Amino acid sequence: MLTKCALENITRAESMNLELLITGAPNSYHESSYHLDVVNAEESEPFTLESFRKSIIEALKNGKEYILAKVTTSDPTNATSLYNYYYSAFEINKILFKYEADRHLLHRMKVRNPMNNMFIMGQVYYYKIGYDSLEVALQEYDHPSVESSRGKMKAFSEILPITRNTSSSYIDGLSVKKEPELRSISRDLFETLAHPQESVVNTDKKLRIRAVYFANDGDFLVKSGTREFFKRNAVNPDDYFIFKLERTQNDFLALLDSPTGSESNDEAETWKRALTAHLSFILVIMCLLLFLGTFPLVFFIVFPLVILFLLSMLFSLFYIFCCRRRTFGSIDVNDVAEV
Repeated sequence: MLTKCALENITRAESMNLELLITGAPNSYHESSYHLDVVNAEESEPFTLESFRKSIIEALKNGKEYILAKVTTSDPTNATSLYNYYYSAFEINKILFKYEADRHLLHRMKVRNPMNNMFIMGQVYYYKIGYDSLEVALQEYDHPSVESSRGKMKAFSEILPITRNTSSSYIDGLSVKKEPELRSISRDLFETLAHPQESVVNTDKKLRIRAVYFANDGDFLVKSGTREFFKRNAVNPDDYFIFKLERTQNDFLALLDSPTGSESNDEAETWKRALTAHLSFILVIMCLLLFLGTFPLVFFIVFPLVILFLLSMLFSLFYIFCCRRRTFGSIDVNDVAEV
């Protein structure tokens, strides 16, 4: 239950321009205050088409933490150039993961980035934005730290070192015609101090909230605590939803159902060609035996080949059905009791 002060702060932030400071990463050597990227919260989230600011405020009003996901892809023309894209973690997880209920397996699928249709590279990072981050951001907004205002100091505000001047004849030696000029300078200075100018309000100033790294897609796959964190922070029950992977989409039947020439299912195509070759060769040998009969010479030549290809095919089927747990199209899999 949010306090009255917390509701007031969230309501205040609702009318402000927001920026998200992406902070932290696995094995990062940067300080906690160092941010890796800046996201304009006024931009729309690609799946929900709502601004990040609206989604964040909605989550905070419901006492939840907003979870942001960072996806990395490479430039199609230059593999060394990487680009980051940001999504609602709940939405991107719907295409990243599938659950196979029959065998209680959670699959991390090999998928493409929805924004540019390029394969996702590396891990997907998750960042959380809670009320604590908002409270710190409001304090920094109202009372900027010394580090944030250091570059804006004026020359006249600098404290110079005190030097001892034993000679007092300088003021005494001033000519009389210089005295009116000194008086005018002093009078202008005191008038400025007595009547300070109104401070100019910067309308472009933005509330900068830190999005703090806490997990990645590998943690979501293997750690139940990470999945529980997602479940607790879902504003709507439908947000935490993972599509089911049916048995007909898995293992051997995936070979039969996979479309020919599918770029995203190269491994399934390889297995399909291998099994097809086995079956074709065995069928040819059976036809030869039927037409040529069971002559001893033919039997001793063909029979070892038949045994070899039968064993090869049986070992392949055994590997697919028993040893290979992952679905064609998934890059990792884990046993889970529930999702």
